[in-house]
Amino acid sequence: MRRRRPSAAAAGFTLIETLIVLVILAAAMGVIGLAVPEWRARSALREAGAGLERLLAQARDTALRRQVPVLVRFDPEDRRIGIPVLGRWQAVPAGLDLTLTGAAIEPGGDTPALLFLGDGSSSGGLLTLSRGDRRLALRIAWLTGAVWQEVAP
Repeated sequence: MRRRRPSAAAAGFTLIETLIVLVILAAAMGVIGLAVPEWRARSALREAGAGLERLLAQARDTALRRQVPVLVRFDPEDRRIGIPVLGRWQAVPAGLDLTLTGAAIEPGGDTPALLFLGDGSSSGGLLTLSRGDRRLALRIAWLTGAVWQEVAP
């Protein structure tokens, strides 16, 4: 019994087929390469927002638990925001801009601050993180001290 060898055309891929696959892979990598920086920017914004939301929740919980006012201070020179009485600070990541619009002013200064009171209320305010045209806002209700996120496209 003789075995037949497959013809050259049926034995493997042609050069044209291989080149087409490489072109398709290169195009896919190009699309993915363009999407990664945008994804990283959104991710950094969300992570920073979640960290600030936890920080504000901790300030509110501390005020309620201890029944004393707790100040959340913004330090623009060092690019950080924190609770001085607890010694807890969070840095604002490079590339992100943070603005704080608060009803409270830090004692002895002119920097806007947030104040959480022992009854659960707060001075209220708006904390905005931005990177380019992306924006994430944390609103703080003055009556309840509740914190919620708003994402703008």
